[in-house]
Formats: sequence, C-alpha cells, structure tokens
Amino acid sequence: MTASRSGPGSSVTTLARDGNAGVFGGGVNGEAGATLAIAGYGLATAAWQLMLACLLFNALETAGTIVWATVKQHHVPSAMLGRVSSLDWLISIGLLPISFALTAPVAGVLGVRATLVGAGIVGGAITLAALFLPGMRDIEDVQGPQGAVLGPKRTVASTN
Repeated sequence: MTASRSGPGSSVTTLARDGNAGVFGGGVNGEAGATLAIAGYGLATAAWQLMLACLLFNALETAGTIVWATVKQHHVPSAMLGRVSSLDWLISIGLLPISFALTAPVAGVLGVRATLVGAGIVGGAITLAALFLPGMRDIEDVQGPQGAVLGPKRTVASTN
C-alpha cells in the first residue's frame, strides 16, 4: 500500500510506512502537535497533567522551531536571511496583540477550558492544513547534502 506525498495524512502515512515524514513535513507536524497540546491545558485537572501538557508543548515547539530554522537557512540566500528572519518574527510577534485581544472575550463567552481546548484543536488543524496548500511540500522532493531531504543546496558566493 502506498500513499501520495501530497494527500491528507501523507506525513503520518509516510512516517508509519518508512519512518520519514520529510524534514519540512515533520517540522510542521511538530508545530501542529505543539498547538494541539494547548488543549491539554484546558483538559488538565491536576498539576501533573499541566506539567505533562507543558512538556509536550515545549518539546514539540522546540522540534518544530529547529526544523523551521534549518529549512529557512538552507533555502534562503545568505544575503536575504536577515530580512526573511526579521519578517518572520515581525509577523509572528506582530499578531500576538490580536490573539490577546480576542482571547479574553472568547473565554468570557465559552469559558477558559473550552477556549484552550478549542484553540488547541482549531490551531493544530489550521497548522497541519497548511501542509496541503499547493507547493508547500515541494522542498521535500529534492535531495540535499548527504541525501537529506531538504531541497537544493544553497551556495554562497565568494567575495575574493
């Protein structure tokens, strides 16, 4: 049985089949899992459950961030890396006030637990769904250095 590398669930199916979800897909799966782990905060009823949710969130977030930084450094030309990283952080941090502004009213209507569970499920689903946008996983189809599935190797021009 084979699975398409671009169909829904392909990262999970590929991982189960041959142990490789692709570097980029694995990173996005890690980020989606971290976002889903936020639901654990809403479901927890004891301190140890909160600690487990926190551990899961931080482990998956760290793995996803490492993959994202690696993929970004591998594919973005050196001369543009600072600008791309700045834009990445600007968008990520710049959207936080919107999140903060929406969280309290939603929690007031739905309750804190339901808001955390809903944020984890909806956020995780949206993050995972991004894998299936056209072209999102194209970088996985090209062999990088030493056979790593990262895409074309970036070359740095010499200034000599």
